[in-house]
Amino acid sequence: MIDLSKNFYDDRQGVITDNEGFYSSYGVLAKKLKKSDRVIIMDAGHVAYFSPATVYDGYGLNDATMLLARKHSDSVTYRNYVDTRKIDIVSVVSKDFLTFNPRIDSGFTYKSLNLKHKKLLYKLPMDSNFYLFVYQYKN
Repeated sequence: MIDLSKNFYDDRQGVITDNEGFYSSYGVLAKKLKKSDRVIIMDAGHVAYFSPATVYDGYGLNDATMLLARKHSDSVTYRNYVDTRKIDIVSVVSKDFLTFNPRIDSGFTYKSLNLKHKKLLYKLPMDSNFYLFVYQYKN
């Protein structure tokens, strides 16, 4: 019974930490976006729901072309698809605040879209020592 209580407590603390991260990063970003913005973001749900922008899930969870490009590590198809959608803002998740060090799910997007040479708009703290890096992709 004690183990069950500890597991419940640990899980609850994890959910609280995740929620705080979402509000401090995705929540802030959602408030900054305009209706005319077209955004790619990892974990798109919060921003898609709470912002007026058009939001694409960076994993491709709701888009077969993006999903297959990621699955096959096809950077050219991924970049071309993003360009045809006229995306102007891209966010990725970093393990470091000072320089971009990709969380495993963000490296492909960062490299495929050549974000190293794009303007960094925001760095927002997330949960568990991760940071949301938001780039201006197109003007």
